[in-house]
Amino acid sequence: MNKWMIGTAKYTEQQNDGSYKRVSGKYLLTAVTFTEAETRLYENLGRMVRGSFSVTAIAVEELEDLVIADGLEINDKDFWYKCKVAYQDPETEKKKMIARVFYVNENSTKEAMELLLEHLVGWMVEFEVKAIVESPVLEAWPYGYIAPERVDEPEAVMADEDLDEE
Repeated sequence: MNKWMIGTAKYTEQQNDGSYKRVSGKYLLTAVTFTEAETRLYENLGRMVRGSFSVTAIAVEELEDLVIADGLEINDKDFWYKCKVAYQDPETEKKKMIARVFYVNENSTKEAMELLLEHLVGWMVEFEVKAIVESPVLEAWPYGYIAPERVDEPEAVMADEDLDEE
């Protein structure tokens, strides 16, 4: 059965001023084993990152669901928010609270809260949103997701007419 995992990778990234800096990025992905998670990280990062990179950590993330706005693709919004929701266990008479984690892809905390509440409308139990924090996750890759190829800006490319003159 697939588990959600968070993989951390280090790679060199070009900064806005043109300099290069070694950075670390976190990616949320599904996999059956740690070996499969590592393989998926290397495959997807190999398509996205120029130069060398290394996977430095993989950990299981207990996750209930990913929440994405209708009509949008995964990773369309700027941030992933980690949301903790608690509800009382309906099967026990004691006030035992159960916590669940959702990751919401949105542009702001307010939008993440609105989308999460919209997602939870059908719940049959009373719940409370305990926390919404911006997570360090850069992208989420459910099973079967393949990262798009990196598109590099073409360096000085000569027009066809320039080639004819030579």
